[in-house]
Amino acid sequence: MNSLPIDVLYQIPPHLGNQDITSFRLVSKVFSDAGATELFRVIKFHISASSIYRLISLACKKHLSIKVHHLVWDAKLWDLGVHNQQEFNEVVHRHAGPQFSASIIMMRKYYETYMRLRREESWLLGDILGQGGFDAILNRFQSLKCVSVLHGRVPVVDRVIQLEWFVGTNAEDEVLPIPKGSGAGMKDLENGVSGAFALKSTVIGLHAASESKPWKLYFSQVDFRFFDTANYPQNLGQCGEWLTSLTLTVCALTQYSLDDIDADEIDHNNMPACINVLRQGNLKLFLRGLRRLRHLNLRVGLWARFQLPEEYPSIEDALPLDTPWPYLESITLESLSATPESFSTLLLNHSGTLRRLEISYTGLFEPLEEWIPAFERIQPQLRLDFARFRFCFHDIQRPVDYERAFEDAHEDSVVFGKWFVHGGEYPRASMSDARYKKSLPGPSPQK
Repeated sequence: MNSLPIDVLYQIPPHLGNQDITSFRLVSKVFSDAGATELFRVIKFHISASSIYRLISLACKKHLSIKVHHLVWDAKLWDLGVHNQQEFNEVVHRHAGPQFSASIIMMRKYYETYMRLRREESWLLGDILGQGGFDAILNRFQSLKCVSVLHGRVPVVDRVIQLEWFVGTNAEDEVLPIPKGSGAGMKDLENGVSGAFALKSTVIGLHAASESKPWKLYFSQVDFRFFDTANYPQNLGQCGEWLTSLTLTVCALTQYSLDDIDADEIDHNNMPACINVLRQGNLKLFLRGLRRLRHLNLRVGLWARFQLPEEYPSIEDALPLDTPWPYLESITLESLSATPESFSTLLLNHSGTLRRLEISYTGLFEPLEEWIPAFERIQPQLRLDFARFRFCFHDIQRPVDYERAFEDAHEDSVVFGKWFVHGGEYPRASMSDARYKKSLPGPSPQK
């Protein structure tokens, strides 16, 4: 092993487990450095005294902190919104379900553990990470490229809007999962809240660490109310200037936990809640500040299969059409409605830079005939390398066989996507109504 070239040694640790890497590092100084490069590449932490002190200790060791490229913050805080033992018991039984059972003594131990963790967490957030402490920690990691804030969640009451969003240089980057929970014996009681503190501190800290290069920042399930500008620091606009990629899912849920939801049981009638929140304009204001945005992926709403909402939120409600992004290269939209005018404005504003376009799962283009002039006007001015229109051409009002209709819609989408890239004669024939008529009940139409 000692005779192996150094570049080969550095390729071995990624294939080893943490315990094996520890043994690998004992061989020699070169082995130790190679192992540390992998072992400290991704650091996971949560808000407990032991975890934060380990992070601070690592930040103070320059030869190790320089190897850290990715920090993963388990932001599952413990705010259950309770003030006494009785309220705690009610929350536990509501979240754990009817199968949960525990003695009075055990419930008291759970409650005492919960209160101890909450006090510790509040102290850490206020005294250790507050007052610029988180900024100082991030500044120590000179090679830091990505900060992930995972498992953030707000106690969900009926019709609260949630978000799952990603900000970074590459939306395809894998974010490693981290163990659920940040306290022993409390796994069954987690409901957590992703505080505005996590969002504020990470944005401020990254901005303080570097103003010159783009960062990757991942948030999962952040409450939509955090897009209220009152929750943001003064320099949010400055921070937004270097964010380059955003993947955002806006969901209207009625359940307590996204993990427990069966897709077939989601109430699709909550789409009006999404529409109302988008029309408040906070998301549009946030997007307007992302001056270096290159990749945008926006999806709205969850509902049961084949149970489509009566109304979709519109592009005008979600996107700042009056403020183009000068570097936008790709855009993906799902479940957003548009008029020919708004769709044309969006694409023509970015015709010089846009290379990738994906539109999915919506009655966006019904009736299709009204869109043909807009499509023929837009297409020659675009320079797309890829275009995809997934299930945009089926008519959900017709009493057709859904499986057949979706197959035909997929075929039409492929044909139309190719035309949007390569141009030529508009593919009217492939968009005909004949196949849909075949799936209607009753005798086949006569020629």
